[in-house]
This record gives sequence, structure tokens and C-alpha cells, in this order.
Amino acid sequence: MDEALPTDHPLFRSRAQVDAFRSLRRPGRVDMLNLVRYRPVARYADGTETSGADAYRTYKEGVRPLLLGAGARVVWTGEFECMVNGPEDQRWDEVFVMSYPSLEALLEMSQSAAYAAVAHHRTVALAAYHLLRLNPQLPDAADRSDVEDGLARWVESGLPRH
Repeated sequence: MDEALPTDHPLFRSRAQVDAFRSLRRPGRVDMLNLVRYRPVARYADGTETSGADAYRTYKEGVRPLLLGAGARVVWTGEFECMVNGPEDQRWDEVFVMSYPSLEALLEMSQSAAYAAVAHHRTVALAAYHLLRLNPQLPDAADRSDVEDGLARWVESGLPRH
């Protein structure tokens, strides 16, 4: 399915990134480190405005069943505290690792019509993001209840604290 992966796919910023990602063929799971920063105001094409956090939550609620169907799960999430070595002005509202059972599962989900229907929420929500593909070095030990619980906690995470 990934042979037709477009350069304007919401996960990639350039053709070189698409080609590099696709060239890493190996069996087994693929983990994606996500660094996410919300826009203060998310503006939809129809003029509707909401917070970036709310738009990203809408994205997470919409993508959750697709992730479950793809066999994906959150294997790590944490709260950003400070930049230790890197651009001091960078901060992240959410940091998590999403694990997919295979490259094919990730690509099939992210190229589906159902994903395209929710991806615009992510686009308007985020001021900045980095996705880093990882080759996991530890065995996968979660059962299905852990998967569903982890995705539910992820959907609820990242909400502004009052």
C-alpha cells in the first residue's frame, strides 16, 4: 500500500523522509516517538476556532478506534519538564511512544480514508511536532487490556491542568 505514499501525507514533511521511512523494511513492531506542541488557537477551514489542545483531543478520540484496529498501542507517555540539551525555547505539550505491530499496519492505518477523515484535527491542532521512528529493543509483553487501557489514558492525557 505504501508505494503510493504521497509527499503531502500528514506524517511526513518531505519526499526524502517518505523514501527513508519506506526503505527501512524489517519484520516486527515499529515504535514512533511523538513530540507534540499545540497551537494556542486551532483554526479550521470553515472559520471555527478552538484551542489546539481541544482540537488534538478531537483527533485522538477519532483516531483511537483506528489505532485499536491496527493493533497499535501507547508504550510510553510522560510529561515534558525541561530541555536538557537542545533549543532552550522548545517545549512539548505531549510526549509519547506509539507502537505498531508492523510497518504495514502503520501505513495501512495512516493511509486509510478513515484516518484522512480525522487527520485535519491534528493538522490544525499542532504548532510543531516531531515523529521519530524507533526500532524497539525489548520484547513486546502487553496483553489486549493493557492496549485498550493505554490508548484510553493517551486520549485523556495532555489536557490542560487547572
